[in-house]
Amino acid sequence: MFICIHAHHSNQKWMDAALPGESLQHIVIENLLACTERLQVEKKVFEQLESLCENQKPIAIFITCTYFAAHLPKEYKVPLIPLDALLFEQLATLPAIQIVFTNPATVEPTMARYQLWQPENQQVTVHVIPNVFQYIEQEKWEEYTREITQFVANLPQEIPTAFAQLSMECAIRVSDHSCLTALPKTVQKLKSFA
Repeated sequence: MFICIHAHHSNQKWMDAALPGESLQHIVIENLLACTERLQVEKKVFEQLESLCENQKPIAIFITCTYFAAHLPKEYKVPLIPLDALLFEQLATLPAIQIVFTNPATVEPTMARYQLWQPENQQVTVHVIPNVFQYIEQEKWEEYTREITQFVANLPQEIPTAFAQLSMECAIRVSDHSCLTALPKTVQKLKSFA
């Protein structure tokens, strides 16, 4: 069994679609962005992990929220796998990349984490699609998808595009990079060690 930690319930469907047939337990931790002090966030994250693992031993815990991933403990008794780390491994092989966000609050912690993977000479351009993240909170998925699709259509096509947030899977194209691309292989590796 795998546990998936989300900041928004909508990410559950993307994990279910990426891992059909796997036993997934979804946990949504809302209002984490309301915590402003790093120690406060790290304490809340650790308490949540302890609570989840108190009566069960998952194979691993997937973290779909980039903000949450930026505040994980360095070591834990269960493998913690932030989906953005799977994306970062893909992106580190490219000479140039454009990374697209809809949530401005996740840009800084995500890009700070990406620096651990980023090759020295890689050209990175960050795009934040303005006034779109509100559609998630309002459950307006058609509008959200339309805005992302229109924005991405106007980006330079010769530079690979990466979607930094799982919620953006709704607009992904075959040539794009996302958090879910490497997920099935990762699950198989984890299961072989379990």
